[in-house]
Amino acid sequence: MRTALHLRSRAAIIASAVLLVALLALAPFASAAAAAPVSTPASGKCPTGLSGLGTAASPCLIGNATDLYKAMAGINADTTHAGAAIDDYELTADIDATTYSAGTAGTATTFGATENWSGFDYFSGVFNGDGHTISNLNYTSDAYLSSLPAATAAAGLNLGLFRVLNGATVENLGLHNVRGVSATSNAAVGGVSVWSFDSTVSGVALTEPTLSDTAGGGACWLGGLVGLAYANTYADQASAVSDGGNSVFTNNLVSGGTLVDANRTGGILGQATGPTTVADNWVNTALSNPVHPVAGAGGQANLSFYVLGGLVGEVGTTYTTSAGATAAGVAMTDNVIQGSLEGKSTDHRSFADANFASATVGYATIEGHVAVTSAPNAGNWSSTNNLVSSSFQYKNTTETGLPTADGISVSPATLETEATYAGTAAGLTDATTTATYDQLGWSFSGGGTSATSGWTWTGTSPVPAVTPTITVANDPIAFLAGSAQSQAAVEAAAGAMTNFGTLTVEDAGVVWSTPGTYTATLTATNGGLTSSRQLTIIVVSGTVPVATSTGGLEASGSAPSTAEVLKALGAVLPQGDGGTLSVTYPNGEPEWSKPGSYAVEVVDNGGADSLAPTTATIAVVAQPTVTVTNSTVSFRHGVPVTAQEVIDAAGPNATYSAGDSGTVTADISGIGTEVGEYTATITATDQYGIASAPATVTVAVADAKILLGHETAVFQVTTTEPTEAAILT
Repeated sequence: MRTALHLRSRAAIIASAVLLVALLALAPFASAAAAAPVSTPASGKCPTGLSGLGTAASPCLIGNATDLYKAMAGINADTTHAGAAIDDYELTADIDATTYSAGTAGTATTFGATENWSGFDYFSGVFNGDGHTISNLNYTSDAYLSSLPAATAAAGLNLGLFRVLNGATVENLGLHNVRGVSATSNAAVGGVSVWSFDSTVSGVALTEPTLSDTAGGGACWLGGLVGLAYANTYADQASAVSDGGNSVFTNNLVSGGTLVDANRTGGILGQATGPTTVADNWVNTALSNPVHPVAGAGGQANLSFYVLGGLVGEVGTTYTTSAGATAAGVAMTDNVIQGSLEGKSTDHRSFADANFASATVGYATIEGHVAVTSAPNAGNWSSTNNLVSSSFQYKNTTETGLPTADGISVSPATLETEATYAGTAAGLTDATTTATYDQLGWSFSGGGTSATSGWTWTGTSPVPAVTPTITVANDPIAFLAGSAQSQAAVEAAAGAMTNFGTLTVEDAGVVWSTPGTYTATLTATNGGLTSSRQLTIIVVSGTVPVATSTGGLEASGSAPSTAEVLKALGAVLPQGDGGTLSVTYPNGEPEWSKPGSYAVEVVDNGGADSLAPTTATIAVVAQPTVTVTNSTVSFRHGVPVTAQEVIDAAGPNATYSAGDSGTVTADISGIGTEVGEYTATITATDQYGIASAPATVTVAVADAKILLGHETAVFQVTTTEPTEAAILT
């Protein structure tokens, strides 16, 4: 495909492009695009049995246990990762896995029965729980095979809701009474996923988990959320050079239950490698390692060490940047650690003579951290403004045994350094009030750190919350002029509901005694998260109410239905009228295929209010069209791309019927952050809400280089020098 690139600094780029083409004439040249990851849009088709398109606007919907298992089957069948494995999914209800009639019962926990779940093997889409909870899963193995880092057991023997997240997002999800118990040596377990690469987990509440990995072997990892988190993408997993990816774990809760691992255990992550954000999480669970067995004289040297961290078990090797500098490390900020942490070892020598346990990070694998170092080196991780509760139960001992076996206990001074919360002189305080979390920077009144997730306060503890969604069945609604209507009456007339939290109506601008069209505001509040939408209220007296005197309909070869005409005008009867609405055309039936303005009369038939007909206008308009001047545009890697920038770069041209007008918008949900080519769409929508067919734009994200669509430019032999436009194309 030959396309012209539209860049922020076009003149300089054209000059560079001419030089590059000259070089291409001398020798083959591998472009930056050749090795760049390419984003593939969602497939547009959900797994069999699920509704939706798998896109951000129309995710695959999961409403019950059967749907959940259908999603797993579809995702795991997509071994090329071009369909169901890259789709977007959304829960529409709480799901109890034990209601899956075609499944197999799993091992019960102290918290209840479970259903066997073999796991999503590989996922690169968005899994949005929308505030709903999946309960009672028993994580089991499957036959999945893949080359994956660290844990050396076969990929399918590692246990989690997901096995691999690659460039994925899991958000707004509850997981209750999940069981992941492994007896396999050198395996990993994660409450959400075993491995994650360049992925985000936000707003997840893991409650009453039973997670354990006790066989040891030296290569075991267990994390409340993820066993092994890498900032690089899956494709660059073996590289120590950052590819620009990031791991993000925010607004998550790990509460109750037990996390037990023979080697490395973390309340959030078993291991984190590369630029990683661990912020605004609350860990209140019991972390421990099992007592290691004795294997003859000298114990199990180098096989059965343990590392325990309230947030992160182990910090992996630091990445470098492509320029050779040290990349960002693991940043732990504004987290709360409660519960208990116990490390213990009986009669054995540990790996490098060091068993580590602390309230934040177990240890960091960097030079200098060897032998009996009393605390992890802070070179590739940071701990800022974290709260270690005064109720935190901490123990790290080797009991009796070999004289060279050790259990390094973190001193109060180290705890204070790691928990830089200034609530008390010891760095410890109680975490039982919202004020404590407010001091850490958590928000219970303005919405959390993202647009769709945050925290709410229930009783004496916080829980992740999601932005509520408001649904309305009728808009506009109408009432006869008179006394003010109650909130309940307005909500009932509109059929207004919220999926979470409480709903309120703000109608101060409505003059209930005076006929007219007014706007009220519906607001849903769920903890500190809110959403709002407007509602049109028509106060009437004497005539049939319409929200707008001119309504628009798209030109068509067939006549619209009465309902479509009434909707275009916003025509509605007052509550209790009991009649039905019909339309007539005083000047004859409109030419529905021909743009123009036509008179219409709206009549109340049999209504108790005896309303007189209302005369209005229907504007018949052609569907808008939109084209773009530049079908391929480019932006620099590392700079966030906005919808307006895409519109400005593409240069859209919209066409409307005479007298009509509208706006142009861009959908950039498919644009990734890494170097590569992505797809965006631009749409023109007129004043009546009629949208054009979208125009597709290729968006190239370039890493300070010109991103070429082809490695070699080919031209037919000619005596005429090609133009700059032809070279770029």
